[in-house]
Amino acid sequence: MENFDFKKYLAEGVLTKEARAEYYPQELLDMDKEIEDLKNRLDAAIKAKNKAKGDFTKSQPSVSDEEEFSGMRFSDKKSGYQFKELVNFIKSEYAAGNKDDIKSLDQAISNELEYYTTRNNGNDGNFPSILIGPPGRTMFLVVLKTLENQDELEKSTKYIKIGNWYVRPW
Repeated sequence: MENFDFKKYLAEGVLTKEARAEYYPQELLDMDKEIEDLKNRLDAAIKAKNKAKGDFTKSQPSVSDEEEFSGMRFSDKKSGYQFKELVNFIKSEYAAGNKDDIKSLDQAISNELEYYTTRNNGNDGNFPSILIGPPGRTMFLVVLKTLENQDELEKSTKYIKIGNWYVRPW
């Protein structure tokens, strides 16, 4: 108790390491060391996982490299793969007989592709379309070909044609 620095104890609010050894049993000191080692191992594992994820993402080919999606620009690889999933979904819905019903396609996209929200633009006098993306952000556009917009859509190279539907990244 002679080497106990009361002023330092009050200033720091804890016992100094030298003083802790005097007052705490060795079991508690060993537990503190084990906890510190576990924290360091967890930090190292998190860093290794993040590096592996980054390396994996870099090794994945871009959807823009595929012939069907060539020339299309996506904000990142993830949105490219989401767009490919949307196109495949619309192809399956179109093949299933939902040919020109924008409301049923809108509902199907909302129900089946859980990370999308849709907003239908078909009621404001413009051509029937669906804006797709997470809340507050539009990522993709689905347009139904009509007599008014067929010339514009068929000339454009920005769209992927699926029956009477035209799909493109926003």
